[in-house]
Amino acid sequence: MSGKVLLLSRVVIGIMIVPYISSMSEDAMPAVPMHIREGSYAMSATRFQTAFRAVIPSALSEIAAAYVLGISRAIGETMVVAIATGMQPTLTWNPTEPAETMTAYIVQVSIGDLPHGSIGYQTILWPASCSFS
Repeated sequence: MSGKVLLLSRVVIGIMIVPYISSMSEDAMPAVPMHIREGSYAMSATRFQTAFRAVIPSALSEIAAAYVLGISRAIGETMVVAIATGMQPTLTWNPTEPAETMTAYIVQVSIGDLPHGSIGYQTILWPASCSFS
């Protein structure tokens, strides 16, 4: 079971953002001006052709924004990945092996007392620990 958790967490996050992206994309379609649809119908296009050749290209910037926001939300939804991956201190390209996310590392390192100047302290609190003199 633990070998498939990274793949499973990626699938879960992918499923979690689908409604977000589809809802925003669905809101972008009616925002296309009616004269674009009417022009397509005037050129004897079917509803399918109008949707794919006139409406979607006109709403493409809003659809792209929906994907960007969905991906941003997926990056932010790290608790699912942190719970599912098992907090193993490894990172691999194989999605069937357990791994540790950046969020899990930050939580794990910053829970306890970190000695000043240690690697953990430097990685978590770098801007606060720098001296620019």
